[in-house]
Amino acid sequence: GTAAFEDLSIKNIKSSKDTRGRSSGIYADGGHVTIAGRMDISDIAGSAIRALSGSTISTGEGNITAYPMAESDANKNIYAVNTSKGTVNLNTGEGITPGKLDVTGDIKLTDDAQSVVNMNLNAASLWKGASIINTTSTYNDPSAQMNLAMEEGSSWTHTTGLSGDTAASGFAGSRISKLSGQGGVVYQPVTVYDYSGNKTVVYRHDSADPTMIQGGDFIVKKAASGSAITLVTGSEGIKAGFKDTDSAADRNKVSA
Repeated sequence: GTAAFEDLSIKNIKSSKDTRGRSSGIYADGGHVTIAGRMDISDIAGSAIRALSGSTISTGEGNITAYPMAESDANKNIYAVNTSKGTVNLNTGEGITPGKLDVTGDIKLTDDAQSVVNMNLNAASLWKGASIINTTSTYNDPSAQMNLAMEEGSSWTHTTGLSGDTAASGFAGSRISKLSGQGGVVYQPVTVYDYSGNKTVVYRHDSADPTMIQGGDFIVKKAASGSAITLVTGSEGIKAGFKDTDSAADRNKVSA
């Protein structure tokens, strides 16, 4: 079936009998759901958005906030987006006018070519979380498609610990099938399989010893001609080369 909404708000869904995080805010199994207006989905003890086989969910601007994961929730399926052989379009898709999108939480895709997430982070849009695609081996390229388009003014902060998957010690970092667009800031570690456009990649460092770079790798498997990446770190603990009159913004422009 098909369901269409202008604005949609879903909050605070939790079952005392649900021990695995099976609750969902928006759930589609073989159908099509479109939220053309503004959405606000938060505090869903499971998946804020879940798409199963053959379904498509398309959203516009708004907020998606995954349920806060406590230590007791380590085995629960808590995600901002969870798709198994379905397609989720965030801030993009047919009938959608893109706006500001803020997402807090992990995005999980089962490793199947029919599992697709297309996310559009336009100006001022934010994502804090990780992309999870579990392949049979870490050496295998994923079949699922996690596609991220970013514009100037948007940012993605790779963050672990927002789901049981990324809290696990064996989680190696996010996997992005396609990373495209002009502008945007990315905080690693990330593996990108198809890269185009230009991005700023931020590496944190130890403020007590700025030569000690923190974080993981930013790996690009394939890049389009003319693409560019600017590597940047913050100014914390770095004194040489600055004037007393330099602003905080100027001090933060330490690039490689």
